[in-house]
Amino acid sequence: WQMNFLKENGFHFITYDMLKADAVDYSEKNVLISFDDARLGALKHAKEVLNKNDIPIMMFVASSYQEKTAKGVYEDDISAFMTWDDLKKWMAEGGIGIGAHSHLHLDMSKLTEAEIEKEIKTNNEIVFEKLGVTCEDFAFPYGKYKKAFLPVYKRYFDTVSTLGSGLNYEGIDKAQLRRTAILRMFSHKDFCK
Repeated sequence: WQMNFLKENGFHFITYDMLKADAVDYSEKNVLISFDDARLGALKHAKEVLNKNDIPIMMFVASSYQEKTAKGVYEDDISAFMTWDDLKKWMAEGGIGIGAHSHLHLDMSKLTEAEIEKEIKTNNEIVFEKLGVTCEDFAFPYGKYKKAFLPVYKRYFDTVSTLGSGLNYEGIDKAQLRRTAILRMFSHKDFCK
């Protein structure tokens, strides 16, 4: 119903690649759908709706989660994490971009520059090894970061997404993109607002 609401209300589904290429008409109502953590719920519950409606997404991967899954550490079918094979299959079918979300999913605002670099490099190396893609986009775990370290992220990524409130607009710094978290407990009214 959420995707139907967006479609029925004239939203255009865009991608990070469109943002980077400045191929977005900011006079339109645009929405970019992304998921954090590569959780199984996205695969089991969202993928069918997304594919049926030709809605592209970005999946921000915290590589240690897929490493845990490979070792058999599973939870329920929503909170558990996809396997590398799950992600490869979805990528082969199309409609999904892969972004970086750190390796250990730590609060990046509490890390030193060296620790940040280690998180980024480890995540990027594992994602490249397992999926054959270079991450060009990053989303902060928990949306937390220190502005002083934004240049570190800019060295590795074309876009950096926060959980800062508000909308993105033409000319916004692509290293401080805003995202609105939509949680599963949101009511219809909350989502529409």
